[in-house]
Amino acid sequence: MLRILKKGTDKPKSLLAYNFPLTESKLNTLIDSPLLEEGVYSLELFNGESVLVAPSLYREGESVEVPYFPKFRVSHYRITLDKPSFLPLYINESSSLFKQIAAIDESVHVQLVFQKLKDNHKKQFIEQYKSYLEGNDLPFSSSLIRSFQTNAIKVLSKVANYNMKREYIPEIELKILEKGYKFEIKVAILSEKTDIFEEKLQKIIKNMDFYNELSFERIDYHENMRQREFSQYANGQILCESELKCMLLGEYKAEVKPLIQDAIENSLEEVSSERTSTNFIDMLPVGVKKERPFDDATIGKRLLQSIKRVGLKNNTKFKIVSVQQGATLQKITVKLPEGVNYTEIKKKTEDLQNAFGTDSFSIEHGEEPETISILVPCNERDTVHLKELMMTKEFEEFSKKAQLPFIIGVDPVGNLICVDLAEIVHLLVAGQTGGGKSKFLNQLILTILIVMNPKEIMMYLIDPKKVEFKQFGSFPQVQKVITDMSEAAIVFASLELEMESRYEKMAKAGYKKISEYNKKAKNKIPYIVVVVDEYADLFHQHPEVEGYIQTFGGKARAAGIHMIIATQYPLADVVSSIIKENLPSQISFRLKSNTSYKTVFGSGIPYTLLGKGDGVARIEGQQKEFMRFQSPVITVDDTKEVQVCEEIAKLFSEERLEGIGLVKQEKPIDQLKRIIASNKETRIKELQQELGIRINVVSELMRCLVDEGWLEKEEGKKGYSIVASDEELDKWR
Repeated sequence: MLRILKKGTDKPKSLLAYNFPLTESKLNTLIDSPLLEEGVYSLELFNGESVLVAPSLYREGESVEVPYFPKFRVSHYRITLDKPSFLPLYINESSSLFKQIAAIDESVHVQLVFQKLKDNHKKQFIEQYKSYLEGNDLPFSSSLIRSFQTNAIKVLSKVANYNMKREYIPEIELKILEKGYKFEIKVAILSEKTDIFEEKLQKIIKNMDFYNELSFERIDYHENMRQREFSQYANGQILCESELKCMLLGEYKAEVKPLIQDAIENSLEEVSSERTSTNFIDMLPVGVKKERPFDDATIGKRLLQSIKRVGLKNNTKFKIVSVQQGATLQKITVKLPEGVNYTEIKKKTEDLQNAFGTDSFSIEHGEEPETISILVPCNERDTVHLKELMMTKEFEEFSKKAQLPFIIGVDPVGNLICVDLAEIVHLLVAGQTGGGKSKFLNQLILTILIVMNPKEIMMYLIDPKKVEFKQFGSFPQVQKVITDMSEAAIVFASLELEMESRYEKMAKAGYKKISEYNKKAKNKIPYIVVVVDEYADLFHQHPEVEGYIQTFGGKARAAGIHMIIATQYPLADVVSSIIKENLPSQISFRLKSNTSYKTVFGSGIPYTLLGKGDGVARIEGQQKEFMRFQSPVITVDDTKEVQVCEEIAKLFSEERLEGIGLVKQEKPIDQLKRIIASNKETRIKELQQELGIRINVVSELMRCLVDEGWLEKEEGKKGYSIVASDEELDKWR
């Protein structure tokens, strides 16, 4: 009856089946899998065999053909929770519900479809539980209906003069705080004795009655049973981990501890942001730490010898306070002797570099008074992986408080450096080939994608090279990876309209910024992050984007629109004073010359960067002007990095938010033609004011019109004359 599909039959797509013995160790392995939030899993029991039917990305154990459900001459049933899902079933001293149902008749096939939730149900559970403690026996999930219930209970309490409040219930709190699983149980049986089957089924499910109860109903055959999908009746049907294990294993002893009110309130705080699960972090590659010999005494002695050699020691005594080894650098803290100033040491930097044998030798103020810190390269560098930083307690706490958290890297002694993009508003990133810019941008983007819920953010990734951001295209948070620079210019123009629209929306609601609006509004406004990989390519084709960046620099923050602008070639005409003024936080990796650093920061930097993620940051609001850091990598293998990003993207089941409406945008040269044709204006200064772009850009466009035969340079004069035909001009009027 309930047979196995043969080859060539119409089996469900993207599903694989595995032999799955119902043991506690096997079930724990499944439940602990980071893939369990992706897709719907189905545990099935028939003819004494238990089988797991899983999405194609899950592969473990001996594979078998997918079990087949016939459509005719079979009775089908659905088993559901009778009461709100936050109320628990009986989980102690109970035998396996799954096995008991399958044992009723040899033709019975039991199916449990389930999917691990991302904890965004807990907030609703907590609110229902609070209402339950106030005396509401069946609190609705809808807050509106629940408020009516609460008011009715208050009236009844006054009329009957009876206190309906309950004490805290540990079993309910256990269910709320444990992992949650959406579920649906379906049963198929080939038998004419359905009355006997239903009588036995009722007795079995009755054994799990507690604060909640199970009930069953007969259903018509429907396709989602064969396809291992949820029906509409599964919405709001949730089991906790203890209930799931008890249902499958039986005799499962759950540890029920009295939980105080603070635990529930803390849980409410933790899930209120609805941020994504740490299971995404588990998917990141683990780096292998190198064994690096480290002799702090030898390094300190070598430094003192260098100080003596350059004529600094004389009758004074320098003291090594500490020597610390980081991923890229060694930090030597030195106590200055009396009579020796920081500036004296600083003047000897080049001599000390020569004596120590490295050009990457930098000196900066120490953290304690009368000390200096000297940074020298490690003999052998270590690689910092993104996973190890995202799993730290520091980042976990920071990401809960920040709106748009990302990681810059670690300082010279391994301390984590995190930044909230919502606070620094916009960011400029520079770095030549081999410096680490691309690896930095990729880990930054992936960090935000992992941390931020798809409902909280929209990203637009502008990729002139067409290969840098391709791996992020499948994430629901990413609206589009844009490779056409004309389309990129349209996005900037559209964002300006979106910004104004958001200000109008917030003003009507009485708020000045997005964070205030989102705390109160039912339909929250998502943040928008635009990342441009090579700004020079965009600017040279569409110089008008500089004007949009200038507009966003002062106004976009409160509207939740943020830019990350990166460039490999920080030329002065590209990274102009306008750009630096509106992107006040800057990060640079190794560049070709000190002039390039001055273009980015407005001044030189006190370091010689080593490449491969060794960088320097100047972040708005930080006390220290420059921070040296080592950037993390997702993985050192570019091919594996792409693969990891694509695999993580598959774990998201959410759909993309509706993006901003893109406006039609004229190219600057087309705008120029229209103005000249309509107004007969050819003076560069007047045209520049009307176009709103730099005057040298207008001059370049005018030369292009000369080449096209539109204009002619007047001999001996600065101006231009129109030579285009009347027919051509009419096209643009």
